[in-house]
Amino acid sequence: MTAAPVDLDGLVYGMPDPEYRAVPRISQSGLKTILDCPARYRWERDHPTTKDAYDFGHVVHGLVLGVGEPVARLDFPDRRSKAYKDAVAEAREVGAIPLLATTHDEAHACADAVFEHPLAGALIGRDGDSEVSLFCSDAESGVACKGRADRVTVTDDGQHWLVDLKTTGQTANPDRFGSTAASYGYHLQAAFYLDGYEQITGHRARFLNVLVETAAPHFVAVVELDDEALDVGRAKYRDALDIYARCRESGDWPGYTPAF
Repeated sequence: MTAAPVDLDGLVYGMPDPEYRAVPRISQSGLKTILDCPARYRWERDHPTTKDAYDFGHVVHGLVLGVGEPVARLDFPDRRSKAYKDAVAEAREVGAIPLLATTHDEAHACADAVFEHPLAGALIGRDGDSEVSLFCSDAESGVACKGRADRVTVTDDGQHWLVDLKTTGQTANPDRFGSTAASYGYHLQAAFYLDGYEQITGHRARFLNVLVETAAPHFVAVVELDDEALDVGRAKYRDALDIYARCRESGDWPGYTPAF
């Protein structure tokens, strides 16, 4: 499939991640930050940063989904030397993701664990598209939104699935996913993506989370949030969209409100 113009609402296939991130629309991660502190959202938007944890997750995503930036494997004992820092700068200059050799090998082990899991491997291996960008305008607030589905696939009976891959430094135990989803706003993300996808395509999809632990032996689980959790996430993203719309209109991005 070919990429569509980004000024049109719809699904866009094959868009590079840096290009997607540059599209000036609100994302689910931005909405979660808005709920915490609008001033933090504005600051982070104006001061983008790169973190090692993000790099690791991006590399695992690339290995599993078959897309993403090239990876530079840096054979250093740790991150303290000037030579390492110079190598990181050189890698980023050419658009590569720098990872220490040991971290690089862990990323490959995570990807292997996903492929070897009977359900996760089957989900990823189905015919479909990876890193599908979703662009739509919220009907109630008029806010231009965007999302990035890790994997979109359709079953033989016509069920649409949005598959989201998450690396976690905690447990992938499905019994604990409810509290993890509440802490990290995964229910907001799922509802936001499902509603956007339905608005764009007319299809009500299911949102499946593939979790893989970053620590060996890299246990994997596939979890789906229930309707109650999705309703909570939907209410949260609606609140965040309203706050964002008011801040954008007024130009006022408040910090924390005093408790007195």
